[in-house]
Amino acid sequence: MHFSTRNPIFVILAVYLPNPVHLRAQLASIAPQSYPAQKVVAVIADTTSDQLVAEICAHHGLDLATVVPAEQTESVQSFELGLRRALEIAPENALFALCDQDDVWAVDKLKRTAAALVVPDVAMVHSDAEVVDAGGQRLHHSMHHLERRKRSPSIRDLLLKNTVTGMTTLTTRAVVQAALPFPKQSALYFHHDLWLAL
Repeated sequence: MHFSTRNPIFVILAVYLPNPVHLRAQLASIAPQSYPAQKVVAVIADTTSDQLVAEICAHHGLDLATVVPAEQTESVQSFELGLRRALEIAPENALFALCDQDDVWAVDKLKRTAAALVVPDVAMVHSDAEVVDAGGQRLHHSMHHLERRKRSPSIRDLLLKNTVTGMTTLTTRAVVQAALPFPKQSALYFHHDLWLAL
């Protein structure tokens, strides 16, 4: 399938006992994206924060779909539930971005990652990120540099040290469909972003 900068983007957000200040900042950074998100799919992993998420999304004019599990879920399961729901409601040509409850996105994040996804045979993109403290003060200009991540890791490299951060990813339906269901977690723990990358 050919992708263009007009493909709808569905943002998968995992929410667990959020700091309301950070959650507001994150959703406020999604709303003015230069490539607007079509919908936020919020997985309410704590089963109780749905009203807070709904109020903030309504304030910023963000179209919202919520998934409230029967019991609390951890992050890997939360992103799996969110991606499953997004596949059900998104059009065939949709793209999928992952998002934590305490990120803040640059205004051109979706535009820049979507542009990279237009390259033939590219099915998932990710980027570097600045590292900030709870108050938003920059601690380091590059997570990749700080953590000494490899720029072009092999599969073996990824298994030894994941270099893909979920909050920076944008991916296609084909990758999401291939990745579901996520593997059961045991002694070898596959975070959602590592699994999608693999």
